[in-house]
Amino acid sequence: MAYEVKVTRQGQTTIPKELRDRYRIKEGDKVLYIDVGGYMVVLPMSKDPLKELQSLRIKDQRPIAKIRKEIYRSALKESEERRKRAAR
Repeated sequence: MAYEVKVTRQGQTTIPKELRDRYRIKEGDKVLYIDVGGYMVVLPMSKDPLKELQSLRIKDQRPIAKIRKEIYRSALKESEERRKRAAR
């Protein structure tokens, strides 16, 4: 699903309520903006992202750099698929 939002003079946007509810984003929480192949991806950030990454590493024993690359590739692939669907 796509959402259209306006950017204020100060560069601010409002995350649609449906997305805030779905991803449990509350006032004061942080989101991460990633530039992926010409597209902007917005991801909710964990309260303690380092701890979350470390717990992922413990579970599967992969280096954090490899996990980061996989997340980037996955976001790029999803972004490309959405772009193709939107172009139809």
